[in-house]
Amino acid sequence: MVTSPSEPSTPLTGRIDAAVAAGAEALFARRRPDGVFAPGAAEDRFSPANTAVALIALHLAEKPGTTDPLLTRGVDRLVAAQRDGGGWAMRGVPDEVLTTAVVTDALDLVAPRRAAHAVRAGRQRLAG
Repeated sequence: MVTSPSEPSTPLTGRIDAAVAAGAEALFARRRPDGVFAPGAAEDRFSPANTAVALIALHLAEKPGTTDPLLTRGVDRLVAAQRDGGGWAMRGVPDEVLTTAVVTDALDLVAPRRAAHAVRAGRQRLAG
């Protein structure tokens, strides 16, 4: 949580800032070089939903106006993983509505211009 000059730091905001920083570090510990945030011990698996949620959390923890290259790689990986019909899911699984919704919204939040085509296709897929 970033406080503005009109919002003085308090013990509570200090604890919140520390918790956000710890959460971001925990997410970074799960990040692979290709931008994927691994769901657990199975490092070879790719969960678009896990990566999307991690991108949302890290984006919200960033200071306004900054762009982290790690987020860019995550966005690139999600865009590349989009299926021809506009949806997302783990490999070997049919398109999933929840995963498609989460990834679509994450891309729209984190990279609205850069991922505009993927966001449009995701929304069309969700609309049926």
